[in-house]
Amino acid sequence: IGKMVDMESRTGTRGMAARGTRVAIGALVILLALGATPRGWYRYDESTLIKQDFNDGDSFHVRCGKRHYIIRLYFVDAPETDRSFPERVQDQADYWELSPEHAVALGKQATRFTQTFLAKPFTVHTRRVDARGRSNKPRFFGMIETEAGYLSEALVRNGLARIYGMPTELPDGRASSRHFGQLRLAQKAAKREKLGGWATPPQITLAPPPIEEQDYRVRTRLAVFDPDRHARVLGFLQRGAVIRILKAENDSLLRIRFKTGATEREGVCRRDSIDLGPDQSDPPQPER
Repeated sequence: IGKMVDMESRTGTRGMAARGTRVAIGALVILLALGATPRGWYRYDESTLIKQDFNDGDSFHVRCGKRHYIIRLYFVDAPETDRSFPERVQDQADYWELSPEHAVALGKQATRFTQTFLAKPFTVHTRRVDARGRSNKPRFFGMIETEAGYLSEALVRNGLARIYGMPTELPDGRASSRHFGQLRLAQKAAKREKLGGWATPPQITLAPPPIEEQDYRVRTRLAVFDPDRHARVLGFLQRGAVIRILKAENDSLLRIRFKTGATEREGVCRRDSIDLGPDQSDPPQPER
């Protein structure tokens, strides 16, 4: 009888353990369904980059399902893309031993790198820790992961961001010191290969001069792209058409206004497809 009681006791204990395991697994499934992980991270797969004028190398708008967040990267700091914060720009320039002008140009290069790195859907990891910014949208610290790895490490590996900023335990549970170690190795490689801000002399293309609003007569067939989805072609303007150049959209694109029939529309065109040479004399003024 004693043996039977002992066996039943052990069986009961195993049953309770099994039930406990099922409860734990159920709780984990619920957490994952809500987008949270057991370590306090929220994970959003199949996230996409939202194109915004204020995106830069380490801070950008993302679409996470139905949510719209601004994510600021942990661990790294990419250079500013303008001189709005001169002290910060100078601090970043000193890090790479660059002029402030070259530091800003490096920031724009980092922005382009991030846009390319995040061209396909990616995973956002965030604890929803506030990373205060100028926008009224929620801005959280986060880690961005693709098949190629973490964006933070890729920026440092290409000499486009400094090791700086808010650290955290990684989504997979590794200590922040492990990621700092990887970033230091990535920076050593970037220095050795003279990439990005570590190039000597600086191999950074300075921003082209600003373009004033003006009328322009198209000299060759001109491709016009969607102002919100720059990869989408709206159509082509033929030689002799008159457009209004409104502003520089970024380093490589210009915002323009043009007419299709009686309708005015806006779009963007490649900056290098516009020739503002001296023979642009007295173009006819479009109706506005």
